[in-house]
Amino acid sequence: MIFLGLGSNLGDKIQNLTMALRKMEAKGITILRTSQIIETAPWGVTNQDFFMNMVIEVKYEDTPEALLNCILSVETEMGRVREVKWGPRIIDIDIIDFHRQKINTDSLILPHPYYSERDFVMIPLRELEPDWEINPETPD
Repeated sequence: MIFLGLGSNLGDKIQNLTMALRKMEAKGITILRTSQIIETAPWGVTNQDFFMNMVIEVKYEDTPEALLNCILSVETEMGRVREVKWGPRIIDIDIIDFHRQKINTDSLILPHPYYSERDFVMIPLRELEPDWEINPETPD
């Protein structure tokens, strides 16, 4: 199973999530299931607008690194600008889990660090996978 987390807190947040789904599908990412969209408080930098978040399960026939490049291109196409860590964003797409692989490179850490501590990931993830077991071992 491959799970991605999506979030937006700028502009038409729901439309941003919908557009991201369409763009990912156009790039060969097959969306299998989507959680409900939930409204959450910002995490990290708290003096910004609330987020709309969701988790999706996808099918992808290439490597985790190729998937990362694909979702980064979607973010760029949608106008994502990385000025402030955890700051406002039109779209944010993260790989939460990729077939339970453990990866720790300069560009990608899997499973996503701290995902289990973030309600904006865990609530929609548990909607899709109620029995999801958090793997306590994070890559070094």
